[in-house]
Amino acid sequence: MSNSRMLFSAAVVLSTTLILSPWASGVDMPLAGGEPSPPVTTDLLHVIDYTHEDHDSGRPDAHIEIRLLRGTQPGTASLVLGVSAVDPRIAAPPGYDSLSGTNRITAEELRMLVHHQRSLSGTNRDVATGRQTAGEFTVARVGTLPMRRLSSGSVDYLAQTSTRYPLSIELSTKLSGNGRHVTTWSVDTEARLKITVELDYHAERPIEGRIVEVVRHDPSPHAILPAGLFAFNTLDGSVANLTAQPPWFDPAEWEPRDIEGRWVLLNEHLQVATEIEGSQWVRFFAQRGEFELLEWLAVYKPRQYYVWKIGPTLRAFGSTRALRLALWCARATDGHTMTAANLEFSEGDPRAALAWFNKYPEAQKQAPNMYKQLLAQKIDPSESRSLPPLTEADVFSHLGRTGAIEDFLDRRQADPGKTYLHQVTREIDGFVRRYDHASPYAKVLADLTHHSRPDLQQHALLGYTFIPPEHIPRETLSAIWHDSKRWREVREAAFLAYTYAKHPEVNLEVHRIALDPLHPAWSAAVSRLGDFGDGFTIKLLESNLPNDMSLLPLLDPALQAIRKRLTAAGKDPMSLAQRHLERAAYAREHQHVLADRVYAWTVAWLLTQEPVHVEKKMRTIIDSLGPSQTMRDMAAGILMLVARK
Repeated sequence: MSNSRMLFSAAVVLSTTLILSPWASGVDMPLAGGEPSPPVTTDLLHVIDYTHEDHDSGRPDAHIEIRLLRGTQPGTASLVLGVSAVDPRIAAPPGYDSLSGTNRITAEELRMLVHHQRSLSGTNRDVATGRQTAGEFTVARVGTLPMRRLSSGSVDYLAQTSTRYPLSIELSTKLSGNGRHVTTWSVDTEARLKITVELDYHAERPIEGRIVEVVRHDPSPHAILPAGLFAFNTLDGSVANLTAQPPWFDPAEWEPRDIEGRWVLLNEHLQVATEIEGSQWVRFFAQRGEFELLEWLAVYKPRQYYVWKIGPTLRAFGSTRALRLALWCARATDGHTMTAANLEFSEGDPRAALAWFNKYPEAQKQAPNMYKQLLAQKIDPSESRSLPPLTEADVFSHLGRTGAIEDFLDRRQADPGKTYLHQVTREIDGFVRRYDHASPYAKVLADLTHHSRPDLQQHALLGYTFIPPEHIPRETLSAIWHDSKRWREVREAAFLAYTYAKHPEVNLEVHRIALDPLHPAWSAAVSRLGDFGDGFTIKLLESNLPNDMSLLPLLDPALQAIRKRLTAAGKDPMSLAQRHLERAAYAREHQHVLADRVYAWTVAWLLTQEPVHVEKKMRTIIDSLGPSQTMRDMAAGILMLVARK
């Protein structure tokens, strides 16, 4: 069976792992489903272990483990399914604030399941008898996640999230008797994963069994985002009162503010908001008719459109902003946001949506496929009162402004004609999470890296860590972080953005700087090597450990992360061979200071691999037109060394 059949959407990742990652902090504790039950099994019969990959980017975003265990009672077994948001093989989402080995988005998805924002159910069916038993779930681990965070103007590389997340959950079903058993786990009443087990039991010996099939069921649109879901259960089983005002809400402080003043106040609380609290706020503000504020939340913090169900809320309250916001969010870089936004046209009122498209031809150009789908339904359009589509000029109106940019400070309202720092940084955040390299605002973003305000330069530079690597201006960023006249925090931000570009030069430069603890970007280099470093990194850094013991709290976790990632991902070392050889060839061609060391390590590493695999890979490189002549010459030399070995 192919691995692809064993994957299922990260939006409904349902899993745990017995091997808990050191990246997560905090004690293990139950969060839902009661106290963990004592072990009911004694022997592992079969296990399937793999990483789930995001369907949009292909990045590994969760660790999946399915275990079949022998029960303590004769003839019984237990099937345990899990997902973990922490594992050495997990790639972080884009952005400087996320670290490899963890995925905060997956942790948020698990939290949605645990808090019953999504309904979760499991059933096991004995194929022979038809008998069914219900599944159970518990949270295996709760904790904070590591992150990089701006603090006092610079980046804190050892920060943790302020929110504690369920990092892994376990879902189990009990099985007994001979033959086939089919366990189905469903989210929002729709089957997502089906696991078939074959058990073999005779009274004179212990039960045996194996997992014979794991099938993923892609969700239908109606399962992804159930319309009108507002009353979520809390952990103790009671219904959350979403009509009450948020505990921090003070009418005397809120009412005198204009929307800018309200945004500043709200943004302070967004830093530590959970999904439950966010959903409460969205409902609360919708009841107050503050639809523009909700639109801003979705536009400038795109994931909240999906997580906090802003689209269905606006639709349920009859807001004229629902369709134009859905169209805007349908072009976000986050796949969940795109999917949720597209559903607004099919799950809402298709007749009104068709009328809206007919009324605004520019909307047809932005979403031609959706318009065609509505036309294909052969429905008559109704009347549309929805506002016209959003434009970049609407959403990024402060990015291109000239003149002074001021701090909002303790104001409650914006002064007419003035531009404030929070307005520009808010729009930077919205643009980079919906990045379009052809947009004129891509140039505006580049121009802001040279603004007179260093803090604005820093924010613009860090924004580049969220965009696709192929669009990161590597040479421009290199020039900024080499500029000794720049503010230290600006150089650090430029270097961080530089490290997100995929190029051998970047890899080599990060390693070079990691050897110099006095370099202003040393912390950034070491932290980023924890994300993508390899065996060469370990060899290089361990042979050049700094004398300053205060640096070890940053260096040690990075080395530990690399070691664990290499151990976890060591099934196909030849998949790394071309990248290693490209780096060594580039270093030689450009006479990089690390050229000799990286070449020596690459050759030594290749000679430790299976000769037949190395020979096959080197011949592929030699016969290919893509690699440089230097790289092909290296491959030929390695072939000779392998032959002598």
